[in-house]
Amino acid sequence: MDKIRICVVTSSRSDYGLLLEPLKAFHNDRQIDCKLIVTGTHLSAEFGNSYKQIEKDGFKIDAKIDISEQSDSILGTLDTMSNAISKIGAQIFQFSPDWVLVLGDRFETLSIVQAVLILNIPVIHLCGGDITEGAFDDSIRHAITKLSHLHFATTLEAAKRIVQMGENPENVIVAGSTGIDSLLACKKMDLETFENSIDFKLKRKNLLVTFHPITTDLDRGVKQLQELLLALKSIDSEYGIIITKPNSDPGNTEFLHELDQFTKQRPNTKMIASLGTVLYANALMHCDVVIGNSSSGLYEAPSMEIPTVNVGDRQKGRTLATSVVSVDAKCETIIDGIKMALSKGKEKTENPYGNGNATEIILSNIKQIKNPKSLLKKKFYHA
Repeated sequence: MDKIRICVVTSSRSDYGLLLEPLKAFHNDRQIDCKLIVTGTHLSAEFGNSYKQIEKDGFKIDAKIDISEQSDSILGTLDTMSNAISKIGAQIFQFSPDWVLVLGDRFETLSIVQAVLILNIPVIHLCGGDITEGAFDDSIRHAITKLSHLHFATTLEAAKRIVQMGENPENVIVAGSTGIDSLLACKKMDLETFENSIDFKLKRKNLLVTFHPITTDLDRGVKQLQELLLALKSIDSEYGIIITKPNSDPGNTEFLHELDQFTKQRPNTKMIASLGTVLYANALMHCDVVIGNSSSGLYEAPSMEIPTVNVGDRQKGRTLATSVVSVDAKCETIIDGIKMALSKGKEKTENPYGNGNATEIILSNIKQIKNPKSLLKKKFYHA
């Protein structure tokens, strides 16, 4: 029997954490021949050279492709997208896979699927159909959906949106979030081991903070970050704060400057370029509240029984667990949200994004498709 040739592309720490368990499954399955392309911020020292973690996890990187320009401006982003189309497209052409698998809503991913469209290779898309009204990720995600052929949605609501976009429901499967699979599979660290790993001593209460730029309105994003930092300044200085750097969207440089100044001024605060999957999972175990506007606070945190303060409107429209407290990006309301989350404490909650079997669903469904190229000729499905 011929092997199923799948090319997986990862461009950032965020999508790698969600791809970790599928990558393990592909590499351990004798029916799968998996090629791995690593690009984007994985190859950036500023973001922690996270490709090293991929290698440490035991994966062979078949191609490292540098696409990033030395600018976080809008024009710099366009250059990055152009590089992704030409460079990654050429590499995928060389691999000649049966499938290209991508995840989510990064602008690099949009470029990749544009190239793959021209190459006439079917695309598997994970996490389509979600809603994030406060970022251009929303439009990018929906565009990727229309350029893809096999869809694995995180929720039933997301799957329905994919069908609304004219996709054949036979090719839309509810799998849940693979990020939950990765979290539940992570090795648990005791407190001392975790502290040594991040070179930071945790306090009586600890906050895990991630805040990304608002790509639909960069100035508004900076103002929201400033409101968040004002709120964090008012929190008891004995509380520990762990900040993970924002992603590489336009506006990143100003965000990093604001966060760096805050970290230098506030005691018991640590900023880390990238925690990676294992350390992030353990941060969720050892911290008391997740704060910010990252999807990880909505996808993964509920499975670790930690409350989330979802700040601002970047994630507006996403399905929320009961452990998530959504607040406006104003200092006073953020403070109130943190207090509410701390009063909630850690408690078991139902995660709307699944229970940890997404990878199994994805792998079994891919194997059932004997002729991937039969999906290339798409018709608009009228629900």
